[in-house]
Amino acid sequence: MLDDEIIRKLLTIFASGMPEWQVIDSLLIQKGSKFPPLRERAEKVLAVVHKDGPNETSWHWTLFAIDSRTGLIQYCDSVSNGDVPLYAQDYLQLILQWLGRGRALKTTHWEPPRTKSAKQENIIDCGIFVLVNALHLLMDKETPQTINPSLWRRILASMFIFNVQKVEDVREVAGYSQQKALEDPPSSTKGWIAQCEKRGVAARQARVEIITIRRLFSARAQRINGYLHADGESMQGEIFNTFKQKSHALSSTILQLKEVTSSMSPHIAAKSTVQLRADMDKLQSSLSATTKEVDSEEKTRAAVRLKRRDALEQSRDSLGRADIFLELVEREFTMRESECEEKKQRMITVVDENARKAEEESLRGCADVDRH
Repeated sequence: MLDDEIIRKLLTIFASGMPEWQVIDSLLIQKGSKFPPLRERAEKVLAVVHKDGPNETSWHWTLFAIDSRTGLIQYCDSVSNGDVPLYAQDYLQLILQWLGRGRALKTTHWEPPRTKSAKQENIIDCGIFVLVNALHLLMDKETPQTINPSLWRRILASMFIFNVQKVEDVREVAGYSQQKALEDPPSSTKGWIAQCEKRGVAARQARVEIITIRRLFSARAQRINGYLHADGESMQGEIFNTFKQKSHALSSTILQLKEVTSSMSPHIAAKSTVQLRADMDKLQSSLSATTKEVDSEEKTRAAVRLKRRDALEQSRDSLGRADIFLELVEREFTMRESECEEKKQRMITVVDENARKAEEESLRGCADVDRH
């Protein structure tokens, strides 16, 4: 079952490698936490809004997507009739104030929130709808008109638990998606042919849906890979510049030491040996301090980068596990579609053969009548 922590974790995975987006959660703010610092490159905000209540049936998650460049605000609520409830409006005002404090905004005009989301059919799937809508918005896609919660629950679970990708679970997903195509057992061969056709259409539609979802996950993984590659090159460039600066500092210090050394003979009478040693010690201390400072900065930057890269690689691996699961589901639907088509063709062949035999029998009967 989804909870706030899992939703935050999945949104973080979805937004990995997208510095223009920042994810925030209203539940943390409601519990007394402050808004996080606005990241330097963040221009869009994905905000989960949590409506609390006395029990689980009264909890509800919705989603804001806010573009600080254009003033566009989108609100996704899977049970709303198009209005933005008061608790969500209050939270939206807090977000806009936070954005205004964080930096000089490119827009001072905020459009009224646009509400658009597929509708859930029960009281427990709002978290699924928030996550699916968020993934589409992050990829600059239109939010889907329909969402299969059972399928998406297994997709999202596969991102955490690799063992969920067993064939039995895939078949359960495939079977669930075709329930709407099943009817009472037909009473005729033509009825069976029609039902096979419906099942085949249902499998084909599900397969197309899976292919669309796989493309979405693949695009996200590719974006993360691109960010990792660019980040690696940037890191190498920064390390090169740091070493260049360090080398320059060392060279400057060595030159100063040489100058002091060379000055000993001509100025031996004017400067005491004690003073020269003090100058040498001072320069040596400066060199050591510079070296330690550069090394410390390098280690700090490297640690931050490695931590960020590790998080990005984990997100990419999670998306990869989901893609493996989706591939299995796609294969299952493809197989079911082929089976339905083969059964339909066999039944059509049987019907044609029976019709041919009936026609031959009729012709023979007519011939016997004519002879008599």
